[in-house]
Order: sequence, then structure tokens, then C-alpha cells
Amino acid sequence: MKIFRKVRRKLAEDNKPIKYLRYAFGEIILVVLGILIALQINSWNEQRKLHSEEQYLLKELLAEFNMNLKKVQRDVFLNTKNQNAAIEILKMIQDQSLTNNEKKLDSLFVSVFSYGSFNAATGTLDEIISTGKLKVIRDNYLRNLLTQWPGWIENQQEDIDIRRNQVNDHVEPYFVKYAPFKNGDTYFDFSHWSTRYHRKVLEGSKFNYDYKALSSREFEGILYKYVLDQDFVLLNDVETEVFINKVIQQIKANIK
Repeated sequence: MKIFRKVRRKLAEDNKPIKYLRYAFGEIILVVLGILIALQINSWNEQRKLHSEEQYLLKELLAEFNMNLKKVQRDVFLNTKNQNAAIEILKMIQDQSLTNNEKKLDSLFVSVFSYGSFNAATGTLDEIISTGKLKVIRDNYLRNLLTQWPGWIENQQEDIDIRRNQVNDHVEPYFVKYAPFKNGDTYFDFSHWSTRYHRKVLEGSKFNYDYKALSSREFEGILYKYVLDQDFVLLNDVETEVFINKVIQQIKANIK
């Protein structure tokens, strides 16, 4: 700038306006170029920051959805085992083979009462959505999948509640009334929930099974309704596992 001022002063003193205008125009061009370069550098910096933030969010989302994948896989295992136990009891009712099968019934009923309920981890995604940072993720398809997740979980919860109400309000009360629930203590396995919690196993019950009540049409209907309710929960679990895997693959495709 100092050089230009000296040139302008000299040209003005020498009365050379054309050359002066050329230098003045050149100075304007340089100033404009400087501004444009500064704006471009600022834009590059902003893009770099957004890219860095996007990568951070993607890695956090990947960790959260990997956690959810393990949860839903665990639930598929528990609910499949649970439903198979109920189906086996229905078969025993049909075959009239409940009598003198106390130990088998103890084990099967414990499995019926040991179901899984998918409880998704949503902290990271909830924060991203609530703070408006979802737009930082440039992949439109991935953003669309992520916006579907809250509704997906909400729809799943309805079938979980129906299944829980059926076992709590009908299956368990009927079983407790006509069977020695305490016998199942030998078969309760808390390792699915915790590897640290342990309790001394209780002695078996002094009461017997009421095979007539458990062989009734009423109990068969109650247990079959539970199998149907579990169908919908398992269907959701399986489809949720597919959806989570799709999200995970799409996240990985965007991590550099």
C-alpha cells in the first residue's frame, strides 16, 4: 500500500493521469482479490470445522447404534427362548403330558417369565436432533434413517406393552394360583442382566401343581394369546436388528 501511495503521488506530480488510473485500478483489483481470498480461507476453515464435527458425531452415533445392536440381539435370543417355552407348554397341554413333569414345567415357566424388552439408547441422537446438528451430517439418506429412529422405537413400544400386560395380568396370576412358582428358583438365571449379582437358591415349594387347572381351555387360551403377543414383539426385534445394521453400514460409509 505504501508503494502504491508513492506511485500515485509521483504520477500526480508528473501529471500522468492515465498511468495513475491504471495503478489505482490495479490497487482496487488487489484489494478485491485480498477480500475474496480471505473469504475463501474463512470458508475453508468453516468447512473444515463442520467436517471435523461431522466425523465426531458419526463416531458417537456409531458407538450408540452398535450398543443398540447388541441390545436387540440379546432380546431376540431371550424372546425366542421365551416363546418356544410357551409353545412347548401348549404342546404338553395338547398331548395331556403335564402330569409328572414337574421339573420340566418349572424350567419352562421360568423361561416364559424371562422375556426381553428392547430399551434403545438414544442420548447421542436426541442431543443431535435437539441442538439442530443433524444438518451437519451431509448424507441425505443417513439423515433420513436417523429421523425415522424415534418413531420406530415408539411404534415398537406399543407391542412391548401389550405383551407385558398379558403376562403380568393373565399368565402370571393364573400360574401363581395353580402352580408352585417357587420351584422355578432353581432355574432363574440373572446372568442375562448382570454378571455381578448372585443370590442363594431357595428350596422347592411344598405345594403341588394343579394339573386340571393348567390343562384347562382357559389357561390354554391365556398362554396362546401370550404367544401371539410375543410374535409381534419378535417381529419388531428382527426388523429393528435389520434397520440398525442398515444405519451402522451407512454411518461407516461416511466415516473418513
